[in-house]
Amino acid sequence: MVGDDARPVVRVGRYLNTLPPQMAACGILDSYALDWAEVRFMGWPRALLDVAPDTPDDKLVCPGPPLVWILSPKYSARLDPLRARWPDGIVQEHHLANGDLVFTSYLVPEGLKGH
Repeated sequence: MVGDDARPVVRVGRYLNTLPPQMAACGILDSYALDWAEVRFMGWPRALLDVAPDTPDDKLVCPGPPLVWILSPKYSARLDPLRARWPDGIVQEHHLANGDLVFTSYLVPEGLKGH
């Protein structure tokens, strides 16, 4: 399947394109950014914000809810502070056909308040 061969940045853009337009997306990424043209194009009109990997856990902010965090596999441990702040969010791992993890999303629906 052609979709399984897409670069991670394209897969993130495709995922964002499935979400409601009012959804904000924040990312902690290592080899690409939400600000890349592919993601901006497919993610439009959603607000996209890249967060520096060295941002302290208590400073991880994203406009919303609704919002979604996108984490590269390298930063999957950052999921724990996100879960602590928004305990009822939805985790989804996004894999290639061969099973390799491309990214993890943590979706916080509208109406869910953080701590």
